[in-house]
Amino acid sequence: MTVEGSVFEHNSAERGGAIFQDGTARSWISNTLVYSNATTAGFGAGIRNHGGAMTLTHVTLANNIGGAGFSPGSALSYVRNTIIWGNTTTAAGAVTVAACSIDQSGVSGVNVNPKYVNPGGGEDYRLRPGSPALDACPILLPDDLDGRARPIGSLADMGAHELLAWNANLPVALR
Repeated sequence: MTVEGSVFEHNSAERGGAIFQDGTARSWISNTLVYSNATTAGFGAGIRNHGGAMTLTHVTLANNIGGAGFSPGSALSYVRNTIIWGNTTTAAGAVTVAACSIDQSGVSGVNVNPKYVNPGGGEDYRLRPGSPALDACPILLPDDLDGRARPIGSLADMGAHELLAWNANLPVALR
């Protein structure tokens, strides 16, 4: 399975509120936002990898309810340039490889608030200026979820969105 440039929101299932993988499957998930999904069994409110191999690259998992944003189980799981933050619980189980990521459990990356624009009810999981996830990672994908070229700064931002730099042009008053 290949998932790229997608948004999974407001889904629910017994396991893997948005995505559930089992058996010997192989999947690649990139430039994807997974938020406000739910699980009733407590295994992967966002994504559950129960078997096979799964690679997450530039993924944001947030506000998933009833379990971890990402639950790796005992399967092969690779997490790169990804943010897993603000979910009901932290992940149980270890990942095979974790690089340049933020994870509220500390399993797949550092445990530090990524500073979303408006998490929870506002459901805006882009990054604010001053986020520790900005200009933090090697460039793995050329575009972000919105199709903007990556990076905008010197390095790529973690998660699905690259922060768009804004320039303010203010009027000049001359005397």
